[in-house]
Amino acid sequence: MNYIEDPLTRESKNTIGYYAMFETVNGFRKSMYWSREKMESHANKYSTAYKNKDKKDSFWHKDFDGMAFKTLIRQLISKWGIMSIEMQNAYSKDMGIIDEKGNVKYVDNDDENLTVVTQDEPNMNEVNVVEPEVEEVTPTKASMNDI
Repeated sequence: MNYIEDPLTRESKNTIGYYAMFETVNGFRKSMYWSREKMESHANKYSTAYKNKDKKDSFWHKDFDGMAFKTLIRQLISKWGIMSIEMQNAYSKDMGIIDEKGNVKYVDNDDENLTVVTQDEPNMNEVNVVEPEVEEVTPTKASMNDI
């Protein structure tokens, strides 16, 4: 296999795999490669829309490579990356529809297996900060002798 320098020629070829990597400022590096077959297997396992070949309006059918890139980056960062609380929250709600009450519905699942996460349920990706109780002090006038 040889590297094709011309981008137009390279883009016209069939994709054989997907590669993603990151490096942190302290020098930690991680990379991941999935063959196209592995990506198709993943899409088949986790996307009802991809399994349904008649449903051509799904993102997996419209832009397989784009979904593959997103999936690989998501896999890489979720396993090896450092994620802020906001990123963890976004990751847990990815591909979901959030209603006016804050509930998340994952519509890419079968109807009988529809997953709904409500605001009342604890989210394992969120950190609850408990503020310490502070004793209220009433200010009083002090004289110079008290100081």
